[in-house]
Amino acid sequence: MKRWKMVLLGSLVTLLSWLASANAASASTVVWYQPEVPAALRR
Repeated sequence: MKRWKMVLLGSLVTLLSWLASANAASASTVVWYQPEVPAALRR
């Protein structure tokens, strides 16, 4: 019964660590991948 909680927690930790490690890279990737979003944020 607790197995899905372990899997959910593990995926959450993996996602958080990926966001922390790829913070600058993901920011530039978002700017390249979705140019309209940063343009709206800069306004």
